[in-house]
Amino acid sequence: MHRISTIFSLFLLVACTLDAQTTRYAYTPISTNTIYSNWDGAGKQARDVFLPADTIAAATDGSVYVKMRGNGRVIRIAPSGVVTEVYRIGPAAFEAGVPALGVNLSAASIAISPDGLLYFADRTRHRVFRVGADGTVSLVAGSGTRGYAGDAAPAAQAQLNTPQYLAIGADQTVYFFDSGNNRIRSVDSSGTIRTVAGNGQTGEPANGAQALSTPMTNVFGMAVDGAGNLYVLRTASGLTGTVLWKIEKAAGTARLWAGGNANWVAITNGMQATGARLNGLTSVAVESDGTAYLAWNQGGTSASGYVNHVLKVSPAGMLSVFAGAGPLAGVYS
Repeated sequence: MHRISTIFSLFLLVACTLDAQTTRYAYTPISTNTIYSNWDGAGKQARDVFLPADTIAAATDGSVYVKMRGNGRVIRIAPSGVVTEVYRIGPAAFEAGVPALGVNLSAASIAISPDGLLYFADRTRHRVFRVGADGTVSLVAGSGTRGYAGDAAPAAQAQLNTPQYLAIGADQTVYFFDSGNNRIRSVDSSGTIRTVAGNGQTGEPANGAQALSTPMTNVFGMAVDGAGNLYVLRTASGLTGTVLWKIEKAAGTARLWAGGNANWVAITNGMQATGARLNGLTSVAVESDGTAYLAWNQGGTSASGYVNHVLKVSPAGMLSVFAGAGPLAGVYS
């Protein structure tokens, strides 16, 4: 629960609804500091530095990792608010054990493991990397050759195609969307890679089908619960908008979990989540028991207003509003 609390403290920060707990992370704009490449925030309080945040991830110790926009860095904000650099792009060629500060790799997506290590996907190099506790980089998956090959073998020898959107389970299994292959793949703690969802084809998944035999495209976010079930945000075709799918680990099935209604309906607390139309989902976080939280930012018109909520989907698949006000007439009640 602590991890979810941290994630939503940050959501409130971005939404500019800071409470006393999140105030220590607030950034005070400095109008003269616009030079990304000369960023010098290491060792300072996060509230006092230029922080163009692009992606955030929370660790179990209460620290927050921020992938910064435009300057090739990932920083860590300690519970005390002090900033340290964890990764910075530079000229050094990758080899096992190279320092993460100054390595010539690109962190497109980030995630934090249960033991507090930074993982990142390099889309252009078709690889996934880890930054160890000693600050050095090691390879998690990908030979560097674009393609689709290597399942049930060492992940470092596998071919990937534009990996992104990482999630890490309690058992240290790393999941990522192999976007160029239209598949979700995993790397377990032994270093073996497998495909867990997607058949490589385009199109819409079939609800209740085996995850490996149905398409899995247009993924833009993932999270994993304590049982290893994967929750996948994707953009559906047609009028159904953004949707949440659940990949059930035990059964290996893909199930529509939230959204998917092509019709506008009033959203009421306690309704089945698959009965809603949820255009504008942007991110997902999941507790160990399978409770899912969805950031929902749906545009409206000047007359109807906008929806800016955090939605909650129970382990039984029931929908409710967790946070936010300002309902969109005719959609939420």
